[in-house]
Amino acid sequence: MIKFKALSIASFLGIFAMSIGCNNSTNPPPTPPGPLQLLHPTGGETFKVGQAVTVQWKINDATQISSVEVDLSIDNGKSFSPLVNHSLPPDTTTITWTPTVDQISTTCKIRVKNYIAPYFPDISGTFTLSN
Repeated sequence: MIKFKALSIASFLGIFAMSIGCNNSTNPPPTPPGPLQLLHPTGGETFKVGQAVTVQWKINDATQISSVEVDLSIDNGKSFSPLVNHSLPPDTTTITWTPTVDQISTTCKIRVKNYIAPYFPDISGTFTLSN
């Protein structure tokens, strides 16, 4: 004769909840920042044409950065154009940029990357440039 232990509904739900809570496959650990980390803008901001905007980043691993390029996208990251027409030395961590009328968009992004080897760029969330 086989004996079964009856579980109450509350016990079963408790075991089920514990098994769900222990499943880490849906919650991977956060990705560590790359060698360049964009600090501002991060996304959600609105800037106006003619308003001075500070773009700021930090360098987390100077051994991987030879020079920095800062780019702007007005098409949600499909294409980027340089905000500065030359590379910046690796000790530079901020620039001030003044948006122009031809940059008006609701889907802007900033990207900072290593100029020579553009691996591990950091890209902002979407922000708005308006009139």
